[in-house]
Amino acid sequence: MGQTLLITESVSSDTGHWVCQLTFADGEIIAVRYNLQVIGFTEQAPSVIYTAAGSDAHLPCVLNSNPRKYGISGLAIQWGYMAGRELKAKPTPSYENHQDFTLHLPTVGLNDAGQYLCKITIQGVTIIQNVTLAVMAVISSPVGPRIPEGSHLVLICNLSYYTGKEHFQWKRLDLESSNSSQSDSSRPVKWGPIQEFHQVSSRDAGIWECSAHGPEGKLGSVQYHLETAASAQLASLPSVPTETIFGLLLFFLVAFLSIIALVYLRRRMYSLNFQALDRIVDALPGKGEKNGSQKKTLQSEC
Repeated sequence: MGQTLLITESVSSDTGHWVCQLTFADGEIIAVRYNLQVIGFTEQAPSVIYTAAGSDAHLPCVLNSNPRKYGISGLAIQWGYMAGRELKAKPTPSYENHQDFTLHLPTVGLNDAGQYLCKITIQGVTIIQNVTLAVMAVISSPVGPRIPEGSHLVLICNLSYYTGKEHFQWKRLDLESSNSSQSDSSRPVKWGPIQEFHQVSSRDAGIWECSAHGPEGKLGSVQYHLETAASAQLASLPSVPTETIFGLLLFFLVAFLSIIALVYLRRRMYSLNFQALDRIVDALPGKGEKNGSQKKTLQSEC
């Protein structure tokens, strides 16, 4: 009577040499050796992939070993979308080892977010790996290529899939500081999914990055390019040519100098007229006698 060893839900750790030993009544021992190789998915592959909207995504589907090493050639691979929608891309396996079946999705959007299934059939046995694609995007209010200065702007870091352990960080990416020795830790950051500008100014223009973080570290990031525009009132004013502005400035300067010269001449003429009037008054007859009588009166009173 033989003995059968049943391993249910085998895992990678079951891989190795197994020995079946039979001992008979007369003391004879027979040993049978088996080399068990459990082919499954690599344990290092993440189950959730975070990608910014508009970027490429790579969904991992990698076996822990190459089936061809053990003489297994019959292998089938199939990627599927759990929602039943047809995939817009196909896996690009590495035919050298027939082990990596990562799915490449070019330019993903929010519609591509969701759960994907990687099915590999080896000698009639199918193993399945679930991979969730989480797409990050920035929702702005108001929406537009350029935000007028003075407007109230709200940026929301949106994530299509949450585990409940994510936290967000907003940071402005300064090209000048990134090329210098300034470290990322010295730049101002804001925690939370919302970045709010009560009054947008030209100083706020630039690239703002929202990154998602989890217990294992940084998960992914998305960028928003903030462009500002002049307010509606200023934009409605007609533009004035430079030559016209220079001509107006020159006109006002000449007018100002003319006014100063006119005031100076009027004061000069007024002073000359008073000097002439004094000389005329002094030359009038009786002016000296009158002055003398006044002096005598003053002397008698004293």
